[in-house]
Amino acid sequence: MEAVSILVVGSSVLDQVSRVERFPIAGESVRGTDVQMFTGGKGANQAVTASRLGAKTTFCTCVGNDANGHHIIQTLHAEGINCEHVEFHSTSPTGTALIALNQEGQNMIIACLGANMQFSPEFAYKITHENLHHVLLLQAEVPISTIIAAAEASQGMVILNPAPAISLPTSLFTHLDYLTPNEHEAAHIVGFHVNTVLDAERAAIELIALGCDNVVITLGSNGAYYKNQYESGHVNAPKVDAVDTVGAGDCFNGAFAFAIAQKTSFRNAVEFAVGCASISVTRLGAQTGLPFIDELPTTLKELIQT
Repeated sequence: MEAVSILVVGSSVLDQVSRVERFPIAGESVRGTDVQMFTGGKGANQAVTASRLGAKTTFCTCVGNDANGHHIIQTLHAEGINCEHVEFHSTSPTGTALIALNQEGQNMIIACLGANMQFSPEFAYKITHENLHHVLLLQAEVPISTIIAAAEASQGMVILNPAPAISLPTSLFTHLDYLTPNEHEAAHIVGFHVNTVLDAERAAIELIALGCDNVVITLGSNGAYYKNQYESGHVNAPKVDAVDTVGAGDCFNGAFAFAIAQKTSFRNAVEFAVGCASISVTRLGAQTGLPFIDELPTTLKELIQT
């Protein structure tokens, strides 16, 4: 495989995860079995995925100048990620995510983004412009102005995972090569429910009409639907026993960025990313569950070698 460089500009948080028998309804309390702490955040998760798959990965983020922030950066350094471009804020704490996991591995998340929302567009533009990369990977846990600045400065392929759901100016689409929402995020953009593969096809057509070159809509256990003006299709996800779905979308995007950087075909890149995400949900922890390249079955690795 070719040595590729991926720049991730985005969020980092500390996940506090508790297991519950079922999710509470409004006004109800339920007991959690325990609380575990994991390094997380969409940007950090995607950077770890790319690094474990073999990409030379640089991560640009903002954290608080506190114990949690320094712990996150030390953890990412240990993953072999270049974290030279990190801002430590003294007035905003490191982001925190409060996560409940039910017995089926599904999750409910409250994200307190903290220092991530102090990520300035000027900082993002400078770092993106100065760091050569094959792929720039973005998410929506930082200000929209920061996303736009990084996309404008990039000289590589640009992938935006608009998660969590966010309204996007159509002018941004001209700076993107790939848009990768899940079904809920796609519904937020196009204005109708996306529950089935046919719904995803309709949403992708709408997003292409709005100016997106390539669209991938992830559908959880139903895999992913992809489309551009030349090709389209649906990739099924393998059946697995899900333990923890937190970070599955981040695993998909990090793996997809890695495959695209390897000049993998559109469909093969989607298949590769779906396969990696399916492995991640069988393990506990958004980052601890992310696969290494040597753990992947031969059938997956062959997708990025053809």
